[in-house]
Amino acid sequence: MEYLLPEILTPASLHDQLCSFAPLKAELPREGCLCYFDSFDWRLFHQGLILEEETLDGSPALRLRRLGNGSLLGSVVGHAPDFAEDLPPGALRDTLKEILEDRRLFPLAGVQGLFQRFSLLDDQQKTVARLVVLTQAIGADGPKNRWRLSPRLRSEPVRGYDRELRKLDRFLRSGLCLETAPEELWHILMGGAGRSPGDYSSKPDFRFDPAQPAGEAIRAIFLQLLDSMERNLDGTIRDLDSEFLHDFRVAIRRTRAALSQFKGLMPTTVVERFHPEFAWLGTITTPVRDLDVHLLGFDGYRNLLPPKQSSDLAPLRERLMAHQRTAQRQLAEELASPRFRKILADWRAWLAKPPFVDLSWPESAALPVAKVANARIRRILRRALREGAAIDDGSPPEDLHELRKTCKKLRYLLEFFQSLYPHDKISALIRSLKELQDNLGEFQDLEVHAQALRAIAMMPTAEPPLPPETLLAIGQLIERLREHQQQVRTEFAARFAVFAAPGKRRLVRQHFRKEP
Repeated sequence: MEYLLPEILTPASLHDQLCSFAPLKAELPREGCLCYFDSFDWRLFHQGLILEEETLDGSPALRLRRLGNGSLLGSVVGHAPDFAEDLPPGALRDTLKEILEDRRLFPLAGVQGLFQRFSLLDDQQKTVARLVVLTQAIGADGPKNRWRLSPRLRSEPVRGYDRELRKLDRFLRSGLCLETAPEELWHILMGGAGRSPGDYSSKPDFRFDPAQPAGEAIRAIFLQLLDSMERNLDGTIRDLDSEFLHDFRVAIRRTRAALSQFKGLMPTTVVERFHPEFAWLGTITTPVRDLDVHLLGFDGYRNLLPPKQSSDLAPLRERLMAHQRTAQRQLAEELASPRFRKILADWRAWLAKPPFVDLSWPESAALPVAKVANARIRRILRRALREGAAIDDGSPPEDLHELRKTCKKLRYLLEFFQSLYPHDKISALIRSLKELQDNLGEFQDLEVHAQALRAIAMMPTAEPPLPPETLLAIGQLIERLREHQQQVRTEFAARFAVFAAPGKRRLVRQHFRKEP
């Protein structure tokens, strides 16, 4: 709980009144700063957590707290790292690694001031609650943006002493007549820094009225996807973490899919102008993403081999890292090129025009979006069911790859238009589709990985050449990948059966029916 401190309540008088309530251990006031961290996509915030780096008299400590009650979930001595894996082994590292995965931590905002800590003790001199007093506070998110904060006090729980914390909070409110702070310090600092917690997510969020003209809905879809591209652009160019490029590519793929699926609803000249350009963006971003996937999965590669042979893969990792750096530099150059800047500028300029102002829009763009969504989802969903039902144990890998592409188109359409359908029904369909996609995607990825590893290992111009023991380990790794691919292949029938269950077919008839 956080409270505002009135000016008449000096630190000395606060100390005396707290001593009248319970035995107290007081630290001297110290100059310090408190900085808050999260990932670009607010993963800690979405879990109800805050990560704070407190530095007092030059000594940093990192703490993970529960947003709201301030309970401490873990701490280590030291500064906040770039990535969770850079923390020393322990519970805090494990917790952050599970939530953040491979996302980088960024400083969001902080506060400088005088910090004084109090520990409330019981009769056995055990700490039962803590208080932190902050005075002379200046909030900042950089050298140019600073603002003054009112003095405040925060009560912090100690595990196992919830009753004592409640008694302390009653004393602060009733005995000291302290006013509860209208906002937590974290929220105040985010607001002062101009940040909106949770304002970015890679998951699409489209809201449509069923009667809304399809052209308006299409424009809204493209605008949200363009916003996602632009927000991930800087992180992609600077290679801050691999998820920036991933989200950048997902927005591109969704845009390409929408251009294909909606080509009968848009001006033909626009589709012909931009579809090849977004295809080019997909092409230039593929090498870096493929190498990122290899590096992100490298621990998995090692786990497929005995310990001795897994260590022989180290030169392969060095080669992958060198290739990734080269490919990243080339991608950064492409994304700084006039061609790329013109694509985004022209695309946004066209999207800025309301539909139907341009007379080249077809009449079909005026149809209700629900009618258009029903027709397209029904067609792709039936194709997926038909293609999947034709696959048996003797089907070639190409059939699974074609089904994967069809499922991807279906997934995008469902995500675009899910607000038009009952949430529970559409969520269940998307969930079963995702599980099927995971199976098809893993099967295809294992094929691509095996081919790519063979190509990298056998590059005739590579310098220095990979050691013989590394080439042998790569060969055995490829065999393990092939074996795993076969296991994934055997799981397809069960995954598809869930997706194609009778309930899904009823869903097609009920919600994606053909209108008269």
